[in-house]
Formats: sequence, structure tokens, C-alpha cells
Amino acid sequence: MSCTHTSRGALAVLVSAGLGLGVWSCTSDQVPTEPSVTDGNGSAVAAPAAEAVAASTSSPQVVSTVSMSGTPYGVAVNRNGVIYVAKIGTTKLARGKLETRSFTSNIFVGSTPPHVVFNPSGTTAYATLQTGQALVAVDVASNRLIKKVPLASDGFNLIVSPSGKRVYVTTADGTLYVVNALTYHVVTTLFVVAAANGLAWSPDGSVLYVSSRDAGTVVAINPATNTITRTYHVGGMPQRLAVAPNGSKLFVANEVSGLNVVVVTSGAMSSTSFGTAAYGLGLNPRSGQLYVTLPETGEVRVLTRATLTPVKTLHIGGTPRNVAFASDGTTLVTNEEAVVFIK
Repeated sequence: MSCTHTSRGALAVLVSAGLGLGVWSCTSDQVPTEPSVTDGNGSAVAAPAAEAVAASTSSPQVVSTVSMSGTPYGVAVNRNGVIYVAKIGTTKLARGKLETRSFTSNIFVGSTPPHVVFNPSGTTAYATLQTGQALVAVDVASNRLIKKVPLASDGFNLIVSPSGKRVYVTTADGTLYVVNALTYHVVTTLFVVAAANGLAWSPDGSVLYVSSRDAGTVVAINPATNTITRTYHVGGMPQRLAVAPNGSKLFVANEVSGLNVVVVTSGAMSSTSFGTAAYGLGLNPRSGQLYVTLPETGEVRVLTRATLTPVKTLHIGGTPRNVAFASDGTTLVTNEEAVVFIK
């Protein structure tokens, strides 16, 4: 397949191979269950403080939809309002500005980039290459590709440590690469099971959570030792992750069961079904609301975090995939046809 081919048929093959939806059946079981939990170090963990109820009930609205060719898939925005969009049907990232909600340039990075993130200062952007099998780094000031780190398998998702010193990259074969953000040397690798595709930090940065779509698991990793300390067996096909502000709950978008909520200390889990696959997930830091993308229905569901009460269903069309949040509270969602701005 050509890395610049943008037809829906060709993309479906690419996405289903690594980042896609698969086959699912949905349930509506709301009763908390106890999934099998493995504690890798056997240590007792103190229970986090009780989670405060989110007060925001504001109703978000779509304020702009910017059409984009090349299948916009991943998206990130830095503190200065610079946006990068990973166009998985091409070899490029699109660059835009939050202030104008427009995209004015592209940068070549390599074959089929699915995801992009910024370091905390917003000076460097990192992207994975799926068929290009690499991690790449872009200098934001010059909009220039500055580094390429080879991977042994298709690059999937990635996240930067809160300190900005490490970049964590997942691949199709289930490897998690830990990369030094200064030298670009691979510090170590961990096996986190195939199709590792969602990453999220605990609020204090002491735990990195990584989901495996194919294994139906989420692992907890201690970044100080680069070891897996716990495995949550959520079942189904877990994708994107989010963590409550106090660290007590882990939210999991699941292609089979909808939205899973896991109590991190006990492993108790409840699930909310949307009647279709859930894929993208994010917690808006300004509103405290959860955003869940539903690719098969073209929707974004907005829920209160504490009670999962529905706030709004946004019909944005296309195939909604990934979510990012700007410092002013604006939500950006890609749907393979456009970037949708919500506020």
C-alpha cells in the first residue's frame, strides 16, 4: 500500500491492522465487578482520597469544523496554541493555530503517522509512524524534523513524561519503548502485550497506565524502575485512557463494553454501554468532563466525570477518533475528515 494513499478502503486495512475497531458486542451491565488483578510487587497500596464531584455542567458546542485531507487521526495542541494533526493517510503532520482555528502548513515526517504529542514546554512535538516504524521529533519553532528513532514494529501511540525527560512509545507487537528525550537513546523496552494503544499518567506521575487492545488489559508501570507493577483485566478491547484528578479511578474507552471505570486500589470495575464501540477518550482539565468518541455513529459523548451523567451528545459526523484539550478549555476532535473544535 502506498503511504500516501488516502482512500477509505486502503485506510480501513491499515487501521484494522493496528488501530481499528474490530468486532464487538455491547452490554449494558452497570453492576460493579471485580476483574482479575495482578499486583506485581505484592505491596499494599494506600487508598487515594475520596474523589470530589465535578461541579461543571456546562453544555459544550461545536464552534468550528475544519475539513482536512489525508485522514486526520491524532491531534495535539501546546500551551501557545500551536496545533499538530497526524494525517495517517499521508506522510505529514498538519500545523495550525488555535487562535484562528486554521491550518497553514504541513511537515513531512514519514509513512502513516497516527499520533502526535508535545513535550510539557511545547517546544518539541513527537509523532509515531505506523508503517514507517519510527518515533520522530519535530522542532516547533522551526517546524522542522530533527530526529527519527527506529522501532522494530509499527508505531502506535505515545506519551511524554510530566518532566519532559522521557518519551514512551507503543507498538503493534506490544513493546513499550522508553526513550531519552534529550539524547533519543532507547533507555529500555517492556512487553505490555500486543496492540498497546492507550496511555495515561497518574496525577503525580508515579504510574503510567498502558492498555492492550488485543489482551483486554491495562498495565500499571512504575517509571522509576520501568517495571509492570499491576495488571487490570478489564476485558473487551480497551483503547484510550484517562485518570481522575486524584488518581483514584481509571477510565477506559472500550470497543466492546463502552466506558470502563476502574477503582485503582481494589480493581473494582463498572461499565457504561453506549450501544456501540467507544474509542477515543479524554478528560477536559477545565470543565472536568469526560469526552468519549464513538466512531461508528459519528458522535462524541460528553459526561460528568464523577457520576457519568450525560451532558451532551455531539453529532460531528465522520469517524471520530482522538481528543485533545487546549489550555483555554477548547476540545479538539479528529474524525478522519476534519478537525472539530468544541467549546
